[in-house]
Amino acid sequence: MRFEIAGSAHTPLETLLTERIVSLWLLVETLDALMNVQLCTDLDVPRATPSYLRHIFKWQESANHRYLASIRELARVRKLEGNTPGIQMNTQINIGSSPQGVEGEESHRRLEELDPTS
Repeated sequence: MRFEIAGSAHTPLETLLTERIVSLWLLVETLDALMNVQLCTDLDVPRATPSYLRHIFKWQESANHRYLASIRELARVRKLEGNTPGIQMNTQINIGSSPQGVEGEESHRRLEELDPTS
């Protein structure tokens, strides 16, 4: 399941979200099974108290909410990564005898003051 969700080219953030989705899916399924056993009338199993069942319902609701939020965040990350342009790096290399920029102009003026023949 982990590889199906993460895909072939995944970032570290996608890996973290995938791990969260898988672990929450397991928790949601476990709580569903626990509640099914407790609510099934055909089975002869000891029943939990109503207050304990309310706690399990809250855990189940919370786990399901976090599970869906994780799926939503993974979809959002993938959408944002698809719209992000590639990184562009601009580098300027000055070749020649005339310096450029404010600092270059000042140093060029100083050189002319020292050596007026240049």
